[in-house]
Amino acid sequence: RDLQHERREAERHRAEADDTWRQRCAEAEAALKAVRADFQQERDRMLRAQADAEGALEELRNTHADELTRAMTKQAEELTRKDAELDKVRRELQREREEGERLCSTVDDAWRTRLADSEKDLSLLSGELKDAQRAAAQHRADGEARVAELRDAGAAELKRLV
Repeated sequence: RDLQHERREAERHRAEADDTWRQRCAEAEAALKAVRADFQQERDRMLRAQADAEGALEELRNTHADELTRAMTKQAEELTRKDAELDKVRRELQREREEGERLCSTVDDAWRTRLADSEKDLSLLSGELKDAQRAAAQHRADGEARVAELRDAGAAELKRLV
């Protein structure tokens, strides 16, 4: 009788242990499902954030390109205007030179001064245009490098999370 009692007691303990084990397994599976769901949500969020960042970067590039185009167009128009002004000044100087030998030295001095100023302005504008072009190339390269960094960081983060 004691042996039967011990056997029933052992079976009861085993049944309780089995129930406890099943409950823990169910809890672990539920926790795993929750972690997987959280991971998937985080991955989806990261992919959306990466896509948003790439879109914003593309928009920034386009905006910057538009700004550079406007600036270069404005500078080209200014250069054309300056060229037209230079042509006008040269024609005026030619007529003044033809007016007489007596005014020749005065006219030459004025022409040289105006020409030097115009060439200085032209040189400055040309330098600014080159600077703007270099800056545009640098911004473009920086943007592409940043996109590459974001992609690498996103890939690394995904690998780390997986």
